[in-house]
Amino acid sequence: MKRLLAEHADDIRSDRTAHARRLERLLPQLVSEFSETRTPEQIRACTDAVLGRFDDAAVRSYVEPLALRQTRDCLRAETCEALAV
Repeated sequence: MKRLLAEHADDIRSDRTAHARRLERLLPQLVSEFSETRTPEQIRACTDAVLGRFDDAAVRSYVEPLALRQTRDCLRAETCEALAV
């Protein structure tokens, strides 16, 4: 395990599979919640941007609940801060 991490940590972090799975889990809930005020494209873009903030996180156990909270905050705001960066 130590060898795997030492030799392939960057490869593991750059794998977008976990990012895609988190999108799949978060989007239905967010679309349901914000479909009256945001387009599906806006919701997807915001969620993707927020999740991107965690791409280099060493510990990813709490990425999903944190991303959900931050995405909701952005979507409630007049403009999505995550997309403005």
